[in-house]
Parts: sequence; C-alpha cells; structure tokens
Amino acid sequence: MDQPSPQQDHAVEEVGEALEMLSTSAFTTPRVARDDGDKFALKGKRAGRGVVQSGLTHECGVFGAIATGEWPTQVDVAQVICLGLVALQHRGQESAGIVTSEGNCAKNFNVHKGMGMINNIFTDESMKKLKGNLGIGHTRYSTSAASEEVNCQPFVVHTAHGVIAVAHNGELVNCDSLRRDVLSRGVGLSTHSDSELITQALCLNPPDGEDNGPDWPARIKHLMQLAPLSYSLVIMLKDKIYGVRDPYGNRPLCIGKIVPLSIGSYRQEKVEKLAADGWVISSESCGFLSIGARYVREVLPGEIVE
Repeated sequence: MDQPSPQQDHAVEEVGEALEMLSTSAFTTPRVARDDGDKFALKGKRAGRGVVQSGLTHECGVFGAIATGEWPTQVDVAQVICLGLVALQHRGQESAGIVTSEGNCAKNFNVHKGMGMINNIFTDESMKKLKGNLGIGHTRYSTSAASEEVNCQPFVVHTAHGVIAVAHNGELVNCDSLRRDVLSRGVGLSTHSDSELITQALCLNPPDGEDNGPDWPARIKHLMQLAPLSYSLVIMLKDKIYGVRDPYGNRPLCIGKIVPLSIGSYRQEKVEKLAADGWVISSESCGFLSIGARYVREVLPGEIVE
C-alpha cells in the first residue's frame, strides 16, 4: 500500500483537531466515510474567516440541474436553477451566480454573477443569455473571504482538459496547508476564497503513478484525500455535473428528479417509476416542488454522483 504524502498526513491532523471541536457541538455528528457510494445517474463588506458572526446562518446554497436529451430541451434549465436559488436564499443573501452549458456543442460557459438578492441579480435580459441544458448555481454567505464581487460563485476555470465550474458550500479546516501546497506548485490564487482553492486543487497534477488526464472522478477523490472536511460541491463540465459531499457529511446535499408537468404534484407513484425530464441536485429539497421535481435521496457522506 502506498504511504500517505506529507500533505495528506497534515490534512488528517487538521481534520482530527476540527472533529475534536465539532464533537463538543450538539448539532454536528461526524459520520463514517465512504468513497465508494451508490452510483446514481445524474444525466457593505464583511470580514471572512475568523470573525464571529451573531445569529443563525447556513453558509451558502448550491444547486445544479441537467435536462434529459440534447440542447435545446423542453426544460428551461436557467429558470429552474434561478427558482432553486430563490428557495435557497435563506442560506446566503450576499451574492449569487449561475453558469450554464449547451452540452457537447458548447465552446464556452454562459455566466452571470452579482452582489445582492436573487431578484436583483437575474433580470429577464440576463436570463436570456443563460442558455443550456445543464447548469449550476450558488447563493453565498461568506465564511473564508470578504463579501466582494470577485468572490461570487460559481468559479469557472479553463484547464488543459476542458473548462469546469465549481460551486461550494462549506469551509475547509485545512485551508492554510492546502493553499501552501497549491501555491508551491506554481498555481496562482486571485482570492482568499476556499472555493477558488478547491477549484484550483481539482486542476492540480495527480500523484505520481496516476495519469494526468481528464479523469475527473479520480481528481475529485484526490481532492477528498487532500481536504476531507467540510464541503458539498456541484462541479460542472460542458456535458455533465458531479455532486460531491465530504466524507463526514458535514454539509447537506440531495438529489431530485424533474418529472413531466402532466404527472401533477400529488400523484403518489414511487419516484423511481416516474419519467424524468431532468435531474437536480441541491443543498436542500425545499425548492423541488416549485420546479416540478420530486425528492429522490440525499447524497451520502463521501459519495460522488454523476
């Protein structure tokens, strides 16, 4: 068996310290890690970390949607994501963003982000530009970086293996050591955001002995070794979406199915028997009914869904 790298050893130490602190909280119970979960087809400025904020907060919401079939589809994916973010507005009111793709034919992603509430950011004009049959969105409550437009998510990065977009809910317990590791490899960081750090870490060359190719599940597993806690992620390539939950299940993430409107909201068929117009993944299921989606299940701790 390969020996763990110094970076992985350090990550384990920092996670251990974090879990020791979490164990004193009545609200958080670490869960057993599993990295081979079930496969489920999913075709004003405020200081950041270190500043204690009063009141109950939820620290960001993430949302992803993909329609069945090729672009153009019957499902207005941008509208679905926007309504999903409205339902998640309680999780963050500082900024929001949506990124969409037209699938395999896409040359670039369509991006719109801004500061403030959802209804002020996404106008009729901006929504028309968000074409695509898949996309991800984010509503932000800042934890690790200041409330500024440069920190709006999702983050989009062009890599040697294609463009990716990442939306993140959570806060890395070992962000300092991971930041040093990323910088030591010659990768520049333009913000202090954990989310940009995660995005760039996904693009790092893999460990020795592994192919440096477009195997994104392998890259995600490598990220989970470097940073085990805490996050839920939605990661978009031009033709697919990955949902990722950290091995301790410290942040929520669930899957829903968009069903045809002709089925109606109150029919009681088992969800797995219903036809699918598309799939959604979200921090919470509270917005599923308003977009014609049915709750399927939560993403398991340590699981990667595609």
